[in-house]
Amino acid sequence: MRRIPVTIWFGGHPAEAPPALIENLLRSCRLRDLVPVRLEEATGDAAVSIDVAGADLDRYRSAARAPEAFRLRHPRWEADRALEKLLDEQVACRIAHGLLVEGRYAPELRADLAVYVMRPLPAGQRLVERREKEVMRLSLPAFLQIEGLATEAPVAVEEEDTAADAEVVEELEATPERVAEITGLDLEGASLLLEAAERGVPIRAERWTLHPEHEDIGQADMVVIDTRDEKERAAAESLQQQVRRLRADSSVRLDLGLDFGQRRPGVYIADLSNPRDPELKKALVRIKRLLPTDNDEDWR
Repeated sequence: MRRIPVTIWFGGHPAEAPPALIENLLRSCRLRDLVPVRLEEATGDAAVSIDVAGADLDRYRSAARAPEAFRLRHPRWEADRALEKLLDEQVACRIAHGLLVEGRYAPELRADLAVYVMRPLPAGQRLVERREKEVMRLSLPAFLQIEGLATEAPVAVEEEDTAADAEVVEELEATPERVAEITGLDLEGASLLLEAAERGVPIRAERWTLHPEHEDIGQADMVVIDTRDEKERAAAESLQQQVRRLRADSSVRLDLGLDFGQRRPGVYIADLSNPRDPELKKALVRIKRLLPTDNDEDWR
């Protein structure tokens, strides 16, 4: 029976931030067989593919004891199948201690540890802000009833509702011009009405929302803030508090849909360009606790 390596996910922004931490980890784990893997989501119906070429992977090979690194391209939601293919075809011949997976967060991976790496935010930028966003869609009949524009009882808000509305539109062979002619609406209003019939009416509300560049941070078990200059210290400490608030504030956690059973992530402010940085060493120790060695008899 093949042993399954510990899987550690690394994500973050900017793109060069996660590789810097992975390189430090590889250099400090020369007695462990770790396999760096870069995940890239393929477009269309592309099959899973494994590649070993690229300067980005060469960085990992130069830092690792066993100089192997892979790029996996996979269809959406199939990152787990891609890793399974890698294990079967490339890693099955030996016992790897861990997979260091870099890329966008893929929940199907079920990583043993999720690590997010980032730089201090620019002045004026916040990690979490109140923004208006779409929270649900109502079928057109239900929306009209709620707004008092229809007298019939509202129908249940199910996927079949919008499908039924779409069928009516299709039977009428409706176009914006035809709807405008029947209703007296202008073309813009007629187009919106058609969209509402086909897809439902979007309902928007103000919610706590992660900055688009850092949407994956909500999944992190630990966060490393790469700080290269003492002038960045204040911004890094402010960001540290914002990260801790993600799970400390119940309203933020609820709006972001974060798991209430997950503990607050550990947050480290470290200079990833300095291998002797004390906080970097603490972060690496936290990661290495999960990684077995050849002396461990009982690891997965």
